[in-house]
Amino acid sequence: MRPFRGRRMLLAEGDALTAGTITAMLHGLGATVVGPAINTEIALDMARTEDFDLAILDLVLDGRRGFDVAEAVQHRSLPIVLTSPIDRAIDPQSLLYMPRIMKPFSAHELTATLMVALKQKGYTI
Repeated sequence: MRPFRGRRMLLAEGDALTAGTITAMLHGLGATVVGPAINTEIALDMARTEDFDLAILDLVLDGRRGFDVAEAVQHRSLPIVLTSPIDRAIDPQSLLYMPRIMKPFSAHELTATLMVALKQKGYTI
């Protein structure tokens, strides 16, 4: 099953091994991976300039919070999946209800979370 065939997904993940694992999962699901962006500066630039349908964001890149990256994606009205296991209590109000998946996760969990994020923004799967 390749439910995300033709979808471009921005991946912002600072850990190379984790980025590789997520990239392989996304390819297996039919998605094209934009990135991965390995630090906040690259992720912010890609969030503002690249063509993608959804962003998968680790909110802690290079030791900094990636709230600016999430805000840039939100400004474009694109869906976001957050992958950080950080306390939601410190998230900005605008991120509290974003779909979130805790690492490590399976391809099945990723698929379900991506579908929720896309459907929330009115995409059809």
